[in-house]
Amino acid sequence: MKKAYWAELIGTLFLVLMGCGSAVVGGQIISGNVGQVFAVLFNGNQNAAVLGTAFTVFGNLSVAFAFGLTIVAMIYALGPVSGGHFNPAVTIGAWISKRINTKEAGFYILFQVIGGIVGAFLLYLITSNIFALKVTALGQNFYNAQIWWIPFIVEAIFTALFVLVVLGSTSSKANVKFAGLAIGLTLVLVHIVAIPITGTSVNPARSFGPAIFSALGGNVLALKQVWLFILAPVVGAIGGAYAWKLVSDEKK
Repeated sequence: MKKAYWAELIGTLFLVLMGCGSAVVGGQIISGNVGQVFAVLFNGNQNAAVLGTAFTVFGNLSVAFAFGLTIVAMIYALGPVSGGHFNPAVTIGAWISKRINTKEAGFYILFQVIGGIVGAFLLYLITSNIFALKVTALGQNFYNAQIWWIPFIVEAIFTALFVLVVLGSTSSKANVKFAGLAIGLTLVLVHIVAIPITGTSVNPARSFGPAIFSALGGNVLALKQVWLFILAPVVGAIGGAYAWKLVSDEKK
């Protein structure tokens, strides 16, 4: 078994654990203790609403940077072993760009999905014990079923952007020393924009694990909706890879 496969599993595990974990813990704090303080101090007046909005914005930024910083850390730590994909969409983009063969791409995706499931399982164990409650939210993605096509387009476009940046910043002509930062900051940017719309996936492995354990906690909707966060990033990955091939003279 190639060490690269295990590197992909470990990197995806920590991406889910840290990124989704920031969403879970932040949500519990804001909706719990902070929410109770607001209710007591302001008794539902306008100041409470303003502060509540501020905490929501701060929470979204925290989640965005948690995902971005984790991917930066994993790329610099494990990138030399596997190339630092940690995302089936990135692997698909690399495969289309002929940077990885079909067999390796298949194993990369398999181990990424397993890593996402293990990361979600660990997060489920941690949060269910810390907060002593039935966990129904593990940073899973979501969308309004009545306008599902808008989240689909958002996920596809932002995945295309992310894959394009990954391929460009790791190309033979790029300064690869800064690739991790470019990729991490792009992931932060994508989360800042898309969190209010979908919770931000751009990564099927990041979405599948949390959806499973959210469903086990009673939130079956998360698992019913996960198809969009698998299919849309795949479509986006294809678009991003071909966009890169369109502008690149990289010979593969």
